[in-house]
Amino acid sequence: MIHYPVKKIYRLYRERLVEISGRSRSLYSKKVGKKTGFDIGKLLEGDYPAIDDFVNFLFSKKRTSYSLVDKHSRERIFKNLKVEETTKPLFRNRRLMKKNESEQEVKRRTRLVRNEELKTIQDQVNDLKTLKREIEEIAHETGRYELFIGFPFVEGSIGREMIVRAPLLLFPATIHIENETTVTIEKKHNEPVQLNKVFLLAYAQRYKLNIDDLVTEFDNLAGFSDIDAVIAYLRKFRFKMGHPLSRNVGKKITLLAA
Repeated sequence: MIHYPVKKIYRLYRERLVEISGRSRSLYSKKVGKKTGFDIGKLLEGDYPAIDDFVNFLFSKKRTSYSLVDKHSRERIFKNLKVEETTKPLFRNRRLMKKNESEQEVKRRTRLVRNEELKTIQDQVNDLKTLKREIEEIAHETGRYELFIGFPFVEGSIGREMIVRAPLLLFPATIHIENETTVTIEKKHNEPVQLNKVFLLAYAQRYKLNIDDLVTEFDNLAGFSDIDAVIAYLRKFRFKMGHPLSRNVGKKITLLAA
């Protein structure tokens, strides 16, 4: 476990001009842009075994990679991104067609669906390529490769004035584009998992909490087996949070550029 005093963190954030307010992306993430993030949740939504597997991957001490886009996930991706709804309006009515015309229409529909499925997968891979390229360009300029899996998302408000929709944990990660239809994500085990410091500082300032001894960076999440353990740890410092996991948890997993 890495001990990083919160007072030192605050000085660091002040020096880096990180904004601790409702306008900060670390506190309120309204929309994910192609160069700033990728919504993993939209690919997992509704498939609860897949969501559980992804969360287990995040907290696992042994698993280093997760296949985000591959041949096993395509049917779910097609369903979640509404490929069928996109192609249906292009279908012609077969009821008034002759047998030969009807057979040709069936083949045409198959081609339309296949082309839309391929386009859907390629669009997701291209979005991940865009994010990966942006992160690598920033790393080349600054020497810092800062890509994180943000999970789970805290939603609500701090006081009356500050709306929050932000990740609680940030898992350092890298994107690997294996080919035009396959993408994997790898955790960076040589870097610590972080609590969202901007959120913690904003909450502590508003409610006047003493968090000088709060540890915010962890080697491989040492001591935490799941999100419940993380929340229990924060409650010791008087952070009040409900359980973030729900049937909608898959909607709240995002790749984020720092």
